[in-house]
Amino acid sequence: MLPQLQKILIIKLRAIGDVVLSTPVIENLRAAVPDAAIDFLTESPSAPIVQNHPGLNRVIVYPRQKLEKWPFYRRWFFDSQFLWKLRAEKYDLVLDLFGNPRSAIMTRLTGAPQRVGYNFRGRKAAYTTVVTNRGAEVHEVEFNLDALRALQIPVVSHQPKLFVHEEDKRFVQSWIEQNQLTDRFLIGLNPSGSWPAKRWPNEKFIQLGKRLRDEFAAVLVILWGPGEKETAQKIADGIGKGALLAPQTTLLQLAALCQKL
Repeated sequence: MLPQLQKILIIKLRAIGDVVLSTPVIENLRAAVPDAAIDFLTESPSAPIVQNHPGLNRVIVYPRQKLEKWPFYRRWFFDSQFLWKLRAEKYDLVLDLFGNPRSAIMTRLTGAPQRVGYNFRGRKAAYTTVVTNRGAEVHEVEFNLDALRALQIPVVSHQPKLFVHEEDKRFVQSWIEQNQLTDRFLIGLNPSGSWPAKRWPNEKFIQLGKRLRDEFAAVLVILWGPGEKETAQKIADGIGKGALLAPQTTLLQLAALCQKL
């Protein structure tokens, strides 16, 4: 099958962390079919994660957040045009790594002769190859790579990778130099989470930050994103000396900052 694959589409609509954990699929596909065109379909917030990936030919963005503000008839018209354009690409293989009803419909309507997805209830009819869902048993990376294993595509890499611009690195280096942190031991604390069950209490982060500061002479860089600055500031203030709020960043600038921590 591999020599026949000229155009491939990977679908992973969201979320940001899940898209990061899907990047090994790109690398393994590129190794298996080096001459194929490989596109990646995701939503706007996650697009920066893959926009610089050297294994991709194109990133296709589905603007779900924008569409939710539109009236029904405009959304319907946009979706019809969007799906028509996907079908016109004439993909040979589509991998649905997301598996919700929308991505299953997108996969089916591409008309690709090979369509791979997981055995979630009500979605199996969209796929020509149905993969057993091991999401509760294995790491998310392995869950994604199961789509390749189902096609007997070799898996040679399991490591998620992000690729940042040099300008993102320069932004971070400038911030480090401005705050006289060049020779300091930096530790990042990320107190954020998409819902309460994923968030440690602020008091625990403060206790941890103070201990790391005192035992390792570290500077604690408190990371934050949209809507999270107030919480990050409270933790930085609670730690006091040796704690610093991270600068406002783009997603890739944040990735560049994490490389320094």
